Amino acid sequence: MEQDLPLTLELFATMAEAGLGFDAALTRIVRAQGTDRALVAEFVNFQHDMLGGIPRAQALRQLARRVDVPSLTSFTSALIQAEQVGASMAETLQHQARGPAAAAARERARCRRRRCRSSSCSRS
Repeated sequence: MEQDLPLTLELFATMAEAGLGFDAALTRIVRAQGTDRALVAEFVNFQHDMLGGIPRAQALRQLARRVDVPSLTSFTSALIQAEQVGASMAETLQHQARGPAAAAARERARCRRRRCRSSSCSRS
């Protein structure tokens, strides 16, 4: 799941730069990546929570608890804070995609891929 986060953050940032709001960007990401990816499936659960009337901040907290990945927790915390203080969601998404947490997640994903290639694991 953590391996998918850097790309997802980049997609959010790119769509925010193009003028899409968070919800529209999320819908496009879910459609593009498909729900067979664990992270996308969790984003679909998040969407269902919101459609069910749960406030965005609470739904984001529930997402972070379900996934329990530090970089996603950081992402959801930043979104909650941006919403609470009225900050630009687009700027927050861009910062998250290019900030230190995203860089660390990208590096962890690279390390995992290298270990996988150097070991005898098989890719399906």
